[in-house]
Parts: sequence; C-alpha cells; structure tokens
Amino acid sequence: MRPVSTNSVLLALAVMLLHVLALASATAVADQPVTCGSSIKLLHTQTKGQLHSMDIKYNTGSMQQVVTAYPGTAGLGSGPGPHPGSYWLVEGPLGRACPRGTPVPCGSQIRLKHALTSTRLHSHLHRSPISSTQEVSAFAHPSLPEGDSGDVWVVECSVKHKFWPRDQIVRLMHHDTGSFLASNARYQYGHPIPGQMEVSATTSKNNDLHWMATEGIYIPPN
Repeated sequence: MRPVSTNSVLLALAVMLLHVLALASATAVADQPVTCGSSIKLLHTQTKGQLHSMDIKYNTGSMQQVVTAYPGTAGLGSGPGPHPGSYWLVEGPLGRACPRGTPVPCGSQIRLKHALTSTRLHSHLHRSPISSTQEVSAFAHPSLPEGDSGDVWVVECSVKHKFWPRDQIVRLMHHDTGSFLASNARYQYGHPIPGQMEVSATTSKNNDLHWMATEGIYIPPN
C-alpha cells in the first residue's frame, strides 16, 4: 500500500470543510424569512422564469399591464437574462401596515408592488390571453393609491415553515378568487415580448404553481 502524503490529507480535509461551509451557508439563507419592505425576485421553479412586468398592456381582457415569466440565463435556451423589471416590493395586506423587516408569516396576506412601474400584482375574472385561465395583471389607479382587494395574495408554505422562507417553494393564492399564481413554458408570447411566458391564475394544483423568493434586497428581520 502506498503511503498517503500529508498534503493529500490536508487537501481532502480542506475540500470537506469547504463543502460543510457551503451547506451551512445555503441552510442559513434558506432559513431566513422574506420580510416586508424587501425588494425580491420570484423564480418560477419549473420554467426558471422570473415574475416580471413592463409598461405594455394586454390587448384583450382587462387591458391592464402585462405580467409574464421572464426567462433568465438559467431558463429556456439562451434566454435574454436578468432584468430590473423583475423586482417586487413586499407589502402587507390591504389596509394594514407591515413595518419594514417584519417576517411574513405563512398563510398571511401580502401585496407585491412592481418596483419599476409602481403597479401591484393583481388578478380578477378576465380570461388570460393564451391559456384562457384567469388573467394576472399589474394594476394601479390614481383613485386607489393603496390598490384594491384584487391585489391581495396569500402565501402558502410547506407545513415545516412558520414564515415565508427564502429559496424554498411556496404557492401564492389569489385571495378574492382562490386561484393560484402559475406559469407554463407551453404558453409563450410572440412580438413584442417573444419568449416571455404567460403568467395566469388557476385552480389546478400542480408544479406550475411553484415559486421561490431568490435574489433581492432583503430587509433584515426585526
């Protein structure tokens, strides 16, 4: 048997230590809650698209601002990459303040305000343009500075979590209609937003409903 050199042993120990530290770091992030006042990106885990909006209106249904799943560099094919239109500000429920840094409990109501256009993630009973499920839009009106009940979503986590966890799958249920925020790579737009995927709401419970809070500017929990 050939003797094992001291350098080989030290290298193996160093690799093991780095692996343990990486696992600990990932666990630490996953254990951190999403907090009110944070500006986050929501990743659709099936398509790797980011929840996204821009100042383009639907030409059917509500005629409100379009919401899509924007394919990033880890998404469909080469994809157009990251985009600032994918940041959403976490707000508390309609009519109730949620101080910055307050962890969002699982099962609680939230609103998501689009950072670039100051509209809020919204749904209603209009049909979505491609899948003919429930339309999801980004909505704001000068007469409703705090929005309306169509902006309210409920965070559904796995049973082991007390607060909305970062980097873990959740579902977002529309409070008014009981439908869930969804996307699917089969439903893609053409011009003027080619490759972006439809975001809609549905009552069908499958992997199309899985979202994850990933990168962003997170307010530390208080």
